Amino acid sequence: MKQAFFAVALLLFSAPVCAQPKVITSATPGSNAERFTNMFDRTDGWLGADGIYSIPMNGNDNWGSANKESSTFWVFSDTILGTANPETKRYNNPFRMVNHSAAILTDFDPMQEGYNMQFLYGRNADGTQTNLLNGRYWLQDGIAIGNKIFFTAFEFDNRWKPMRIHLVTLPFSLPNTLDWENLTITENFPLFAENEQYQLLYGAGILDHSAKDGYIYVYGYRDTLRGGRKHLVAARVKPESFADAEQWRFWNGTDWVTDITETFRDEATLAERVSTELSVTPIGNERYLLIFTQDVMSNRKAYKVGSSPIGPFGSTVVFYEAPEPRELLDSEGGQQIRVYNAKAHPHLSAPGLLLISYNVNRPGFLPRYTFQYRPRFIELRISEIE
Repeated sequence: MKQAFFAVALLLFSAPVCAQPKVITSATPGSNAERFTNMFDRTDGWLGADGIYSIPMNGNDNWGSANKESSTFWVFSDTILGTANPETKRYNNPFRMVNHSAAILTDFDPMQEGYNMQFLYGRNADGTQTNLLNGRYWLQDGIAIGNKIFFTAFEFDNRWKPMRIHLVTLPFSLPNTLDWENLTITENFPLFAENEQYQLLYGAGILDHSAKDGYIYVYGYRDTLRGGRKHLVAARVKPESFADAEQWRFWNGTDWVTDITETFRDEATLAERVSTELSVTPIGNERYLLIFTQDVMSNRKAYKVGSSPIGPFGSTVVFYEAPEPRELLDSEGGQQIRVYNAKAHPHLSAPGLLLISYNVNRPGFLPRYTFQYRPRFIELRISEIE
């Protein structure tokens, strides 16, 4: 028995240890992480949300491309509207939760101070405490192509599971004028499927790779209905065909096919234990960084490195453990706080640092304070990723 113990101990202590990349948090003065975390710390109107995605309106999602002349369109899912006490951050009554909202960021540069954020809510952004779109939707990632923003919106059932998905097309004119009157929703866009074992949902992350191979890659997940494990799947389409459902192709593990149900197969999955929101970002030298929260709702922020937009992706590296579940648990006398759904925002990132957001929530209960329900940001040093 002692020999076995010492053998195991020897293996443990002699195993190679991978260096963890340094992470800059919102506690670092002057960092983009601090700027963005503070940007969403509000006490009037828009008070917090999850489901946060950033979409460059000029179509340029290249690293650090945001500047004082560019604009970013944000989409959010469940959103708290109202006012809060500026000192305690407790919501004032009455306040309301709607299913989604949006915002436009202007006058921002990753290397300079200053920004302007306009939050959008109410039917067609009229400022009332209602949904932005005429439906009970949660919003997913999007992309600007020409003078249109495309993003997906899905309806959910009483299990909080998707039951159908729609494609939203929002015309705009640069730099930041949105044409709400001509917004269209293509219902039942075929990026969702279900059988007795799995659900498939696409739109959780988008990579515009068209400058290299002509395609936009749209990522999703295969959700195991019993157990809830999510595995990464991928589709692709040419930019000019984004709104044409017949032009979409799905990776089945061997080829790009027209039948979405082929991605139910195990060989179609690209990575295990991913979250329902995520990102894939080129980081140079033909490497692609998949950012996600391991198992959706946990404090483990993780990445995998792949050799192409569809991998193969390497082993999972947990690069950050979010402190909010512990910190807010102590301050709230036992109320449960969860964090989930990490993703990157490359065009808003500073050189060498990838800006990453994740959501904070109080599941099972309505949040009572703004700090219980708003995004947090960190920055990951890319040079230290092996």
